[in-house]
Amino acid sequence: MIFKGCKTIAVMTGKRETSAAKKRLEGCRKACEEQGLSLGPVFYPAAAKFEEAFAELCARLSQGAVFDGILCENDWVALGALRALAVHGRQVPSQVKVCGFDDVSIACVSSIPLTTVRQDTDALGKQAARGILELIRGEVPETRRIVLPVSLLRRAST
Repeated sequence: MIFKGCKTIAVMTGKRETSAAKKRLEGCRKACEEQGLSLGPVFYPAAAKFEEAFAELCARLSQGAVFDGILCENDWVALGALRALAVHGRQVPSQVKVCGFDDVSIACVSSIPLTTVRQDTDALGKQAARGILELIRGEVPETRRIVLPVSLLRRAST
């Protein structure tokens, strides 16, 4: 989004206390700072779902929230954001760029195909299976933090 010209990037994330939400927010803040920008508003819908994201962003837009890009915790949140922006007359991507995370199947067929970050779900499944097999064998699974590779799928929302 920075390289697409965004100057004020908002973030919409679910639970404040999860390590994933904290890391994503810190990553966004760091990327903005590296480009001489400050992070825009952070929105916390009641849950990381379409309806809650729609309601939260509608409320914030009605209060005058200003941003030209929004990074969303997942694609359902991003789809709710797309709907809220449309209801408030904001044009995507010319006025506001939107990016999700997960690449759910509907992301590419929404009214504005959604730019999203895809995780390597095969690798995620293998790691989960490894932990389950360790439990089945009576072993104590190793505590580990796993960072999976991701790729950006550029679509019409940015």
